[in-house]
Amino acid sequence: EWLIGWAGKTTEAGQGEYDSPNYMIMYVTPMLLLYDFAKEPLLHQLAGMILDLLLADYFTESLEGAWCGGHSRVTETEIDKTRTNRVSVYHYLYAGGIPLIWGIHDWFGFAAQSGYRPPEILERVANGRRFPFVHTEVKRTRNVIRYWDEPNPRVDKYTYMTSLYSLGSLRGDVLAPVQQHAFDVTWNGSAENSLLFSVHPFVSGSELGKFFPQDTNDLARTVIKQKPIFGSENKIISGSPYEKVYQYENILVALYSVPEDVQYPHVNLYWPKCLTRSEEGGWLFGQDGDFFLALHVPDDGIWRDKQEYERYRFSA
Repeated sequence: EWLIGWAGKTTEAGQGEYDSPNYMIMYVTPMLLLYDFAKEPLLHQLAGMILDLLLADYFTESLEGAWCGGHSRVTETEIDKTRTNRVSVYHYLYAGGIPLIWGIHDWFGFAAQSGYRPPEILERVANGRRFPFVHTEVKRTRNVIRYWDEPNPRVDKYTYMTSLYSLGSLRGDVLAPVQQHAFDVTWNGSAENSLLFSVHPFVSGSELGKFFPQDTNDLARTVIKQKPIFGSENKIISGSPYEKVYQYENILVALYSVPEDVQYPHVNLYWPKCLTRSEEGGWLFGQDGDFFLALHVPDDGIWRDKQEYERYRFSA
């Protein structure tokens, strides 16, 4: 009964923990086991349908394995290795067309041995990029326990896909705790981290209190103890109530209006080293092979060199 209820909520309102390159395995694997071993025909059928949905969701936004656009949960490792992230093994197994990554998680053994096979059309969904297209979908937040009137506010995703690059986004704000990724442009580039985005490094116990039941005065300290990067001014994963994102096809505007009394009143721009850079009149121009982009940013920022990328910090 719980599984049927979860499947109904997922298909009607979207996943609450959606489009995570790391946690996708935790949804797919139980469904594979149900598909192979459930004695009830209804659960066998349900598992197959949910698997079709999960894979269609990923394949539509997969650029040769990289899961493009906004996510409720990512890690810094997935940012630095977006083209060879864990979920790309599903692209390899079920759609082909990309190389197999090293260091496969043990749970992918279930996918390799399962009797489940996706509909043939999903292979074309994963690899068919002859023409650019706009993809929209509806998700929901995780269960909200306070500060919002709705228990699961709607989340709209917008993704523009081409054969060379993708630009995808959420609308900004804090739609998921700790590991939200609001937008990025991802391209078939010369490095594993061929993507660009910006974040406001927001830290607040009250915002965490939307999703977690602990005392809000202690929540930030608790999360920082478990995930130290959450409290860092240099973090590259964050949602913020002071960020608004608007997108139309391959044009995106990210607006930041951060009060001066907020702990970190600045924005971090992630610029991978595979992307060349030239500057003119507040514009940054980048190129990586056949991919080009132009980005307008405030000119009061400071560049900092990191191992795999450069960070441009500017006041918001």
